[in-house]
Amino acid sequence: MREIKSEKETMMSDNESVKILTYKRLKQLNEDAVRNKRNRSLYFDRLPISQLEIYPIVFALPHNDIEMRCEISLNEHGDAAWLDMPIDEYNRLPTMRELEEMRAGRPCPDQYLSYQKKKGE
Repeated sequence: MREIKSEKETMMSDNESVKILTYKRLKQLNEDAVRNKRNRSLYFDRLPISQLEIYPIVFALPHNDIEMRCEISLNEHGDAAWLDMPIDEYNRLPTMRELEEMRAGRPCPDQYLSYQKKKGE
């Protein structure tokens, strides 16, 4: 018989796996997609987004051997965008849980810190 999770349990498990993008990271990954002529990139200046928001990846699938195709939620109105990014870049993105830990003053995951240092941010 299938176990039914409470809403709180579902939200907690979702937060552990939902990858997120900051405005800055979304812009960087889009510039990379345009530069590398990936199949899915964005007209960034036309997006209904704010520099102050966090953007969750609500769906992702391997597009080919080296890229993930990601659906990014842009706002609470259901607007979304699709972006292709390298699998290793996707794997390095923080999750909602990691963001919550960072905001609570807990140390960032080593993987995210090493990524930030590597990119010089």
